[in-house]
Amino acid sequence: MFLFSFLFASATLANGISVGATRVIYDARSKEASMTVLNNYSAAYLIQSWVEDEKGGKSDSFIVTPPLFRLDGKKENMLRIVRVKEEMPGDRESVYWLSIKAIPPAPESDKNTLQLAIKTRMKLFYRPEGIPGKPEDAYSKLIWKLNGDQLQVINDSAYAVVISRVTVDGGEMGKVDFVAAKDTLIIPNSNKKLIRRGSVVKYGVINDFGGNTSAYQGVVQ
Repeated sequence: MFLFSFLFASATLANGISVGATRVIYDARSKEASMTVLNNYSAAYLIQSWVEDEKGGKSDSFIVTPPLFRLDGKKENMLRIVRVKEEMPGDRESVYWLSIKAIPPAPESDKNTLQLAIKTRMKLFYRPEGIPGKPEDAYSKLIWKLNGDQLQVINDSAYAVVISRVTVDGGEMGKVDFVAAKDTLIIPNSNKKLIRRGSVVKYGVINDFGGNTSAYQGVVQ
């Protein structure tokens, strides 16, 4: 049997294995966050879960329980994500990643077969208590600047902002993920779009529930 891992950025892992959301919001006022894993398939799967830091290394700031369990067909289980260290900044959101891997059952045949372990990786936002404003207030307050011939976005808010799409004067920019709280990001200019001060930026944002918000607009400074 050969086992491989693939990465899917969606709420469905494999053969009917799905999770209850596309992101986790960990409110510091709560003792834990949770995520449902559902097996719509007939066979049992092993489910393995852990939290990674922004660099992709395994984080010891959180534990996931149960870290490894058997999920029978047509059943569901709840993952509990618990913070065990208090090393995060208290004045802004921090972004981690929840990784969930679905490992299929071994085939009954003795012959070598290709088995696919499917992994999904979703953002985990740790939200400290008492940070100012609301997440939705941050969406429209992004600052857009010309940095050489590139587009720079500045997020002065205490909330990370997930950007789904960016256009400048109607031209599509490169793929963007998110700009962290109180941080800045260079937007890929994959189409070599000419950017000027005064250019109109239109962008979409993905909210706490995984939905695309209405388009926002800014002007390049």
